[in-house]
Amino acid sequence: MKAVARVVLVLGLAATGLFLFRETPRDVTLLYKVPEPASTRTLEVDIRRGDAPVRHSEFRFPGGAPAQVRHELKLPDGEYTLAVRLTEGGSAARELVRAIAVSEEGTIVVPLADGP
Repeated sequence: MKAVARVVLVLGLAATGLFLFRETPRDVTLLYKVPEPASTRTLEVDIRRGDAPVRHSEFRFPGGAPAQVRHELKLPDGEYTLAVRLTEGGSAARELVRAIAVSEEGTIVVPLADGP
C-alpha cells in the first residue's frame, strides 16, 4: 500500500512540475518581415492570449524601417494572436492579424505582407 501511495505522490509531483514548466516564460524573438520597408514609418503590435492582452509594442522608423524587425520578449507556451498596424508614408494604417504558437525558445518569423 505504501508503494502505491509513493507512486501516486511521485506522479502528482511530476504532473505539477510539468504544468509549472509550461507556464514558465520562454525567450522568444518575433521577427517581423516588413513588406515595404522604405515607406514604413510605424509598426504597432498588440499580443493577446485568448481575450487577455499580453503586450503592446510600438516601433517607429522616421527614415523607413529595416526589412526585418526583431522583437525579443518572454512568453509562456500557448497560442497567441497578433494585431499588427503598419503605417506606410502618409497613408492610413494597415491592420493585419497573425496567429503564432509558442512551444519552445527561439525565433518565430511573422510575415506582414497582405494575406494570411
